[in-house]
Amino acid sequence: IGQMYLANDEAGLAWPRLQVALESWPSEGFLATAIAQCAVLLGDLDAGERYLAIAATTDLTNDLHVARAELHVARGEIDAARSEYREVRWHYSLASLGHARIRCARFWASHGDPWLAVTLTLEPIENLADARMYAECLDAAACQWWSSLSVPSRCQELIRAWCNAGWPPL
Repeated sequence: IGQMYLANDEAGLAWPRLQVALESWPSEGFLATAIAQCAVLLGDLDAGERYLAIAATTDLTNDLHVARAELHVARGEIDAARSEYREVRWHYSLASLGHARIRCARFWASHGDPWLAVTLTLEPIENLADARMYAECLDAAACQWWSSLSVPSRCQELIRAWCNAGWPPL
């Protein structure tokens, strides 16, 4: 239930439930990662760092990288966040990466690479993963990407789309 609350950005409800789960299963690093995410979302960056230290010993998932990146963003360390987000690997199951993928896409959309944000949300939609989960993020990322293009670049993208010559450029 804690994971469900976290996925719905309800960190205050998620944290106590995840804490109980971590006390029952202390070797499950993904629980410590989830608690770290809750802490960062609630503004307790020191607790976030403590739980990430616990998670680092047992959690080898993309969520760990995303949680570290979110901590860096919360501290204003954007270059460190970029570095951490670059460590995320998307070749695993799309279903298990949904929320991490969306958080990563939102970061790239607002920090200099809106096209990467578009591709991170477009691929699961094309593969018929839970498309509803990605639609809002894709819409925002696509608008930001389009706005970031110069007029000549927009024209090139439109021509490529009309000619179906390798578009979308994934």
